[in-house]
Amino acid sequence: MLSENFRKNKSDYSFTQFGSYAGIIFYLQPFRSGVDVLQQCYKDLKFSGKFDFALGSMLNYFYAYFAAGLNLGSILESKLLVLDEFSQSIDKSGFAATFQIHRQFVINLRQRSEQPTLMNGPAFQQEIALSGMNDQASKMTLRDASIFRLELAFIFNDIECMAAMLETLAAYPFEDQVISRFHIRACFMGLAAFSLNERNTVMGNKCLKYFRRMKKLGSTNAPPAYFFIAALKRPTKKAFIAAIDSCTEASMPHLEAMARERYAMFLLTRNELELANSHITSAYWLYYDWGAHGKSFSLERKYPFLKAAKRTKAGSHVSSGTATKHTSVNGSVIESQKVVKRKGTFQYNSTCKYQKSGQT
Repeated sequence: MLSENFRKNKSDYSFTQFGSYAGIIFYLQPFRSGVDVLQQCYKDLKFSGKFDFALGSMLNYFYAYFAAGLNLGSILESKLLVLDEFSQSIDKSGFAATFQIHRQFVINLRQRSEQPTLMNGPAFQQEIALSGMNDQASKMTLRDASIFRLELAFIFNDIECMAAMLETLAAYPFEDQVISRFHIRACFMGLAAFSLNERNTVMGNKCLKYFRRMKKLGSTNAPPAYFFIAALKRPTKKAFIAAIDSCTEASMPHLEAMARERYAMFLLTRNELELANSHITSAYWLYYDWGAHGKSFSLERKYPFLKAAKRTKAGSHVSSGTATKHTSVNGSVIESQKVVKRKGTFQYNSTCKYQKSGQT
């Protein structure tokens, strides 16, 4: 009896925690703060036989993991594969499809590919998967796949794919019960909207307004997205530096890498080659430490000087004062305009080691 009561109480507690993080806590707390909790909820709920809620907990786990920019190592792929197989074993094809999309997203970032924005690989083949689903399942799966294709399109600067995914996602309601999933969606819809040749200012401003409101409410996750989108809307040195500093302060290395790369592209239009190369190099190492080796390789091809790039001390971003300078991850000098001290961006990157080629 004691054992049964203990199991029930633990299950009820985990269910409450899962619901709190999925629908409330992530509005204010950093995404990375909830991943361990959600993983434990999965174990407790699965042990209690509540498989739907267990899988829902892991679905939130992975969205929070990606939104936080945690390491894309092989351990993550293994977890996704295990969840995919478990979902299929209990006939939960919807969950299985989502975990397959997540795994394909990771594969596209980790490996070299000529078409990194396509969901057509060993984990998930979009056209085949959608053809075997009913209308409702197909609609939800298309949304999930399009969110990650949009992020990939922004990372790899695929303008055509960005435009197509933005059009697809604009057809869905601008809301979501899964906070971390909506954060990823709104963030990259906003970034993509102001990156297109013909800007979608209506959608871009809608996303910017959402993150502005969340920032005012005290969300720790909103400022990096807000300042980054704002920098693409009105590109200036000050705007990009604010975005980079915000990403650094929030320990979101994936967004910091993207912000530095976009800042470098802006600097190149102003013929500030030395500073641009410095930020490109910093972005290169941030992508690499994130686990996005496919992206690092694409940068090497575009900027040959990166093949010889070295860094003196990983994670040495520290600035002090206003309009000062600080040392980047590669030892070069970068501008900064606010007090920021790096808070463990790379502490989650020690689970796996890689060769510089990006091979595991």
